[in-house]
Amino acid sequence: MEWKKTINPVTSIGPSKAHDLLFGCPLSVVIGSKSNRENCPESIPSNRKAIIGTIKHGLLEKSISAKGEGEVQEWTIKDAILMFDELTKKEEEKLKNNKLNSHLLPIQHEKNFTTEKIKCARIAVDKRKKIVLRYTNKEISYSSKKVKTRLFGPEVRAWDLEKEPKNISKPKNDEYKLFGFIDFVESSNKEIIIGDIKTGKIRTEQGLIKGNFVTQLELYRAMWILTAQHINGKRVDNLEISTVLDSDEGREKIDTSNYMENLQNVRNKIDYVNEIISENNKVGNVTSKLAKPSLENCRFCSRRPGCTSYSDFLKTEIPLDERNDLKGIIISKPVKINHSLNKYQFRLKNNNDNTVWIVDNIDSDRIEIEKIQVGRTISVYSGKSIIEENNPKINFRFKCYDSSIAYLDNYPFD
Repeated sequence: MEWKKTINPVTSIGPSKAHDLLFGCPLSVVIGSKSNRENCPESIPSNRKAIIGTIKHGLLEKSISAKGEGEVQEWTIKDAILMFDELTKKEEEKLKNNKLNSHLLPIQHEKNFTTEKIKCARIAVDKRKKIVLRYTNKEISYSSKKVKTRLFGPEVRAWDLEKEPKNISKPKNDEYKLFGFIDFVESSNKEIIIGDIKTGKIRTEQGLIKGNFVTQLELYRAMWILTAQHINGKRVDNLEISTVLDSDEGREKIDTSNYMENLQNVRNKIDYVNEIISENNKVGNVTSKLAKPSLENCRFCSRRPGCTSYSDFLKTEIPLDERNDLKGIIISKPVKINHSLNKYQFRLKNNNDNTVWIVDNIDSDRIEIEKIQVGRTISVYSGKSIIEENNPKINFRFKCYDSSIAYLDNYPFD
């Protein structure tokens, strides 16, 4: 579980990570890249909502796909629900061998699971109907041939190829910096549509399309153009190309006119982080130069327990309603509060402001009970901070969930 002592250079990243590289925390992209993810493992459990989001995405992707079908057919609600169940079983098989997330089984125990499944099935049926109509009317076309590298259809592979690769089906690592699967690319008489499927909210509280979604589409557009011109042997950037987000709200065109500029920005940033790593690849050095700890950057990073910069950030003053992680000195031994569910609580003191907290309802599988000692430093992740009104000796309560976990001192380093 512990991070290795050195960080490897980044060979390539996916477009979904590019926004963090440019505007968020570059370190999170580096340690999550293919060359480092085993050395810097995830150490915070996921949650069922995230898994269900993956299942929804899979179903909606299938609904707009004509891959491998001789004749594109409409779906019934029953068809969509059966496919949703199949995708759920596949995700549950993955979880069985995942020690960190096996507690999420069965996925169906998530609140409103059936409601969400039916809602997603209805959306999928509607999307399927529209695709069948457009496909039948020849408004769009997908290649029916099983080729290794295709330009249209679902899950289209694309790279930011700067020069002709030796093998277009499988470019070498040094021939690209970005690689990803575009959810769908459609070809019609009027234009080419490059699309990305989103199952959650696509807008900020201010009503704007989230910046990371725009960056992702910009890169997909650039990568598709570069991949297409190497397959076809000619320029394709003069074609009429639209980029869309496909969400529960329908399809929305997104302005990606700065696609080549942002592609070059990402390439330059990858070169920048690799230069830092090549000069001194020790974890401490790379972390100090690339980490950008903040509530926004770190909240959803599943590797943050291993980041010393984030550990230092936890010592600072964080607004109570935004404190989802907690660090302090243990001042009482853990007490079992639910014998049937193995839930514990203990107290700690935040040295930054001397406030006393009670860490409540943490599962024994998420904390090393036998190592809990008064005086040791502990960090608890993924909970909710609440003002304690009923006990004058305690200032705040830190409520834990199924995804909450705690690490002692520099654990997983000690």
